Amino acid sequence: AVDLGRLNAPKPAPQETQRNPFRFEGARPAPSGGPTSLSPVPTLPAGPVMPSPIEPPLPVGPPPIPLRCIGTVEAPQRGTKLAVLSDGRDVC
Repeated sequence: AVDLGRLNAPKPAPQETQRNPFRFEGARPAPSGGPTSLSPVPTLPAGPVMPSPIEPPLPVGPPPIPLRCIGTVEAPQRGTKLAVLSDGRDVC
């Protein structure tokens, strides 16, 4: 059962919260005294930078065939079997 009266009721205003969606559950919030001391990010030793080898592009194949097999027709007197294909368009 749907309570239509509740659907039309005014929505509560957003409230201030300490929730952080980017923090794992149970983690303590950072102190409000500013950023903490972080260890410096290690840098790589300076040296010659080797360019990455350029690979040739992969060959592009033919486009997919837009036909689907919808059945077969056999003509035993002629000894032939034909496939019936359709592109999904109505021709009638």
